[in-house]
Amino acid sequence: MAHLRLLTTALLPQVENLANILRESKRYVEMWHRARRDRLNRYQTHNYLPQGILERTEEERLFKALGTRKCRGCERHLYQDSFEVDVRRFVRNTEKQYCYTCAKVNLRQYRRARFLDILELAKSRTSSPALVTERTKV
Repeated sequence: MAHLRLLTTALLPQVENLANILRESKRYVEMWHRARRDRLNRYQTHNYLPQGILERTEEERLFKALGTRKCRGCERHLYQDSFEVDVRRFVRNTEKQYCYTCAKVNLRQYRRARFLDILELAKSRTSSPALVTERTKV
């Protein structure tokens, strides 16, 4: 509790410089206000800031005319600037139908699975019976 108090006393004077921080914080809190997160859904339990929370610049607001698309991961309707692929080519690229945040979650999951595969392979090589018999001969 003391850490939270220290954090708020350090950040409150800076709130005036960050004009959108209160609206952005409210938007983030309201995301999960009505329903609980599914702990087994990796798109809901990651450590990344979701798309659409931070205020958009004037240039990014121009994409509003293109409409929104639904992300395959978080299942939220987001604007063009939240996706890697252009909206006009959205249907053809199913692997690119993830917003930047969900794509990062996918990449992290892929890297973790690959690391665990390499770790398992290394363990199997060190515990191989052929290696054990060679060590005893020496």
